[in-house]
Amino acid sequence: MFGFAKKLVSTLETQATNYLNVNSNGIDEHTMGLRVVSVDKDSVAEKYGFQSWFDFILSINGYEVVSFLQSGESQDSNPYAQHDSSTGYSQLLEFLAYEVNTNKSDLVFRVWSGKGGVEREITVPNHEFSAENNQQLDDISISAPKDSKHVIQNSAFKRLQFTLQLTPLNVVGYVWHVMRVNPNSPAYHAGIMPDEYILNCEGGLLATGGEDLLSRVIHSIYTKWQQSPTAGATPCSVVLYVYNHDYDSVRPVTVYPNETWGGRGLLGCDIGYGLLHRIPEVLRHNDLDDESDVDLAPGGVLFNAEPDAPAEPANLLQPAVQAPSFANTPAEPPARRKKASKHVAASDLSSYFEEETAKSKEIDGDRKLEHGEVPAPPKLASKKESS
Repeated sequence: MFGFAKKLVSTLETQATNYLNVNSNGIDEHTMGLRVVSVDKDSVAEKYGFQSWFDFILSINGYEVVSFLQSGESQDSNPYAQHDSSTGYSQLLEFLAYEVNTNKSDLVFRVWSGKGGVEREITVPNHEFSAENNQQLDDISISAPKDSKHVIQNSAFKRLQFTLQLTPLNVVGYVWHVMRVNPNSPAYHAGIMPDEYILNCEGGLLATGGEDLLSRVIHSIYTKWQQSPTAGATPCSVVLYVYNHDYDSVRPVTVYPNETWGGRGLLGCDIGYGLLHRIPEVLRHNDLDDESDVDLAPGGVLFNAEPDAPAEPANLLQPAVQAPSFANTPAEPPARRKKASKHVAASDLSSYFEEETAKSKEIDGDRKLEHGEVPAPPKLASKKESS
């Protein structure tokens, strides 16, 4: 009986998870896409709005990117896992080179964002790849570099200057939502604020996801620090990458885990994980000019406490005709309303009675009855008349 109930609950949870994994655009989050791992500063990719960590390229000029890749390649959800270096991306690179160099076409990227699971299109004009700047497509092999055995830098363009990686879309759910930060805790002193999201840590140790992965990683780092010979000389530290939804920015935060800070846990913050704690869509994002002095970083000053005095307007037009002044004119007192009399005058009642008496005389005629005289009753009918 209990085994059947447990199996039924597990089936319902699986069906609900599969239903929620399909977003409003009808995209299954288990599908694969080219994830934008990094974007170089002042590059064409940054110019046209590619966002590292959150953007996934699903198609280019209407063709799905996975259709150009070999079906036998590794599809590990861990971005830092070892992939097969023999995986062929040559078809994708040949297609891109043909579109840019032969067809002279613009590249239209269909991009899926991990912020709310929304789609958008990014169009890069063909002149960005023109030969005038010697920035043609760079036919770089998308294989693991020699200096790294785990990170695959899928760089398809030299001009766009961003790094791509084939990754399933569901990795965007591997985030830890900071619900509450306890005062005087290591997270508090590091500057982590409530309603922020921990994306990863140095070395990619949080890339595989999991509800208890963050606590296990922090505990493992702290245990290794305690066992090291330099534990007393240098404090234990770990770099976390934290996303702030209000400012739409990611920043590295150095946290010093400590079990003697006076509270529970090594970080001292409450964490949420799962479908209800994913990063929501950014509904409003105002781009400021580069010359703006406003600091959008968490803790920055948006407004000055001492506003400047308003400047006095100059060269005002003088009116040709002045309106007359009524300052010395005495104002008329407001008219008082007469209160209605509570008692009705006696003359009004007498006139009413006289009027009613005249009406009754017209109806009764001129016949007058003497004082005390009562009119005789009508005669009864005789028996003969009745028979």
